[in-house]
Amino acid sequence: MSPRPKLFFDTSLCIDIARERASGRETGSLRSICSRCRDFISPLTVYELVAGLASGTDAHFKQNREAIKAVYPVGHKRFLPSLRVLLPKQLFGERAKVAHSFDLDFDLWVRAVLKARNRQELESGRMKVGLKGRKGFGLILDEIDKQMRYIEDGFAGLLTSFRKTGAPSLTPEIWAKLILDSMGKQSSSESISLVLERLNAAYHLDARLWEFIEGSNYNFAKHRSELVDANQLSYLCDPEMYMATSDLRLKKAVAGSTQSARVLNYNELKEIVPT
Repeated sequence: MSPRPKLFFDTSLCIDIARERASGRETGSLRSICSRCRDFISPLTVYELVAGLASGTDAHFKQNREAIKAVYPVGHKRFLPSLRVLLPKQLFGERAKVAHSFDLDFDLWVRAVLKARNRQELESGRMKVGLKGRKGFGLILDEIDKQMRYIEDGFAGLLTSFRKTGAPSLTPEIWAKLILDSMGKQSSSESISLVLERLNAAYHLDARLWEFIEGSNYNFAKHRSELVDANQLSYLCDPEMYMATSDLRLKKAVAGSTQSARVLNYNELKEIVPT
């Protein structure tokens, strides 16, 4: 008997689920699908959704957090580790030690957001979300949003600067070496092949963005969230993992990847889940 597929939702799908709930169109079929998968929560999805709360009005706080409910199932919760933990384990069988931080405990983030009656309570720093020996917990939404935008704007600015100065070709080998360098690993023909095999979808998205450098009409600032997309795709380094999305542009970008069959829209998701 084949193991149940691993699955996580990206930000776009969570937002679409929230819209369907608001319109009364949602059915129980998606919940049923998730019950037949080993579903996981991506910390990147949580970060993006919580950062998005900062731009909403206080009056619509409860409505705007519906997308966060979509990513947080009833019952047992399983969060994916950060990529700096997952990549060494999946690619090289190494365990990276990362100190726990309450500030980056995404389970606490979601529980606090869903429990808060309003934005003021969430940001008060006095929320009780099961923490023992602590006075309380809170999230400063504008600061979280600022951190996210700082990273995304830096990415967009870098690509825009390459347009002005001219960018070298992003060959698969150069891309793989950049990944290995970021992990503190030596580049060899074997390690380069491994990275390109296990991170193939992420490479295809980056390579597509690189092509846009030569065009003058593509506004990187308007598509700055694609840095998050590339990182989300990196979770496919686990060969059992699937990513559910409603982002048609993302699916088109990875269509030529060897991992494209694991980037699924809702209808495709129904086909791979065992009945």
